[in-house]
Amino acid sequence: MNPFTQLTSLTLLAATSLAILGGCAKEPDNGVAANPDAVRPVMIGQTAPPFELSAADGSRYRLDPAAMPGPAIVVFYRGGWCPYCAAHFMELRKAEDAIREMGYELVFVSPDRPQKLAESLTQLEVGYTLLSDSDMEAAKAFGVAFEVDETTLNRYREIGIDLAASSGRDHGLLPVPALFIIGSDGVIRFQYVNPNYKVRISEALFVAAAAAALEQKPLKPLKK
Repeated sequence: MNPFTQLTSLTLLAATSLAILGGCAKEPDNGVAANPDAVRPVMIGQTAPPFELSAADGSRYRLDPAAMPGPAIVVFYRGGWCPYCAAHFMELRKAEDAIREMGYELVFVSPDRPQKLAESLTQLEVGYTLLSDSDMEAAKAFGVAFEVDETTLNRYREIGIDLAASSGRDHGLLPVPALFIIGSDGVIRFQYVNPNYKVRISEALFVAAAAAALEQKPLKPLKK
């Protein structure tokens, strides 16, 4: 199937699924859902939430939808400890040149503290801009934050995964893996959010979505 045909089908499926979830899911408390299936992400046509986060080198990165220098792509991932995130990094790395040639700023956001981000850059040998969202403020604003249940937290600890040590916080929160394409007008043009952390958007669909977003006419922001 042609990637653009796949993209259309995927967008319709995602929109339908999220509409169903939005109609029956419990409203998140302060931007935090009770579980991955209950997240309420910002949607296509809405203005992206602003945020300011620390990069691995300690510098600050700000996304301001009211003053975008160009289009941007924001990818939320669970952390450097997640093997599925590492595998997705490697797949999306194949698209990095094409994405940058289109003029996109590409950033990856996780709860990992800056020191952990630096370790990820060394271990994975990636040139991405990794941002620390230890307090999960960006994830909450984008509607992809959820509370990890105690059973899962204990299971993670048993296999050597300590979310509090990775983030430097004890909030017990994670983001649902998500990707948002934001136009230079600050409006979200495409989003992929899947509560199943094992399923990620492919490199081909990623590139197709980025190219299609550039061809869209300016959108009038939807009210939140």
